[in-house]
Amino acid sequence: MKQKIHYLNQYFFDNRHHIVIKLIGCGGNGSAMLANLARINLFLTNNGHKGLHVITYDDDTVTNANRERQSFSIADQGIEKAVIATSRINSYYGTSWEYEPVKLSFVNINTVLHGSEIIITCVDKVSPRKIIFNWIEALESYRKTHEEGFSRAPFYWMDLGNDFRFGQMIFGTMGKLSQTRSKKYRTVTMMKNVIEEYPDIKDPIDTEYGCSANHNMQTQDLFINSHLALLSADYLFSLLKHKYTHHRGILTNLDTGLNKKLSL
Repeated sequence: MKQKIHYLNQYFFDNRHHIVIKLIGCGGNGSAMLANLARINLFLTNNGHKGLHVITYDDDTVTNANRERQSFSIADQGIEKAVIATSRINSYYGTSWEYEPVKLSFVNINTVLHGSEIIITCVDKVSPRKIIFNWIEALESYRKTHEEGFSRAPFYWMDLGNDFRFGQMIFGTMGKLSQTRSKKYRTVTMMKNVIEEYPDIKDPIDTEYGCSANHNMQTQDLFINSHLALLSADYLFSLLKHKYTHHRGILTNLDTGLNKKLSL
């Protein structure tokens, strides 16, 4: 039986334009992922590509409790995470990435999702994921919008989620994507998103604290976010570099030390 493969959409083969990524959530996973995206961008631009253009979304503000697992200082307290995290990347790397200190909702979802190639969600609750999923379901003509310039819909959705010492990253397509023909491999046009992969997903029993409070160290360990973000960034980097993948996600367990790639 032929091994399965998914080739990046042809849009990603053109080095003359930025790859626009919308990062939703700048907390534990999100702030770590943002830093990793900056390193990917530096590699791309150093090798003849226009690189990434990242726009972050998070209305949450920095508190002292964030400093254990997120890259914020005492002086950042009271300022929106998206503003601080993105501004710091711009200052360090010389990028012009943007931020929107807003919460994803049914009201602004069209604005948030349109005009990007990849959506990355790093959120605690299920509701933002369900909003995106419902938007995908309603967008029957999304492939047509890909041909309408800046109003195009994204091609891919990466989602990061975790509990105490276990995490997962699911990389799904926003519907079916045409594939290059291959005699060696069996091409896959669609990869499940996080809601399709986990249809019964629910919020944790205690969601009041999110991933930011000291209380929540009992539910999310110190290094699970940075570890998961690194694995996820490596997956994305490999995909952008080689233009194909044989996998659709990653499972990781800090207790066993095992990382498992999910095959197509």
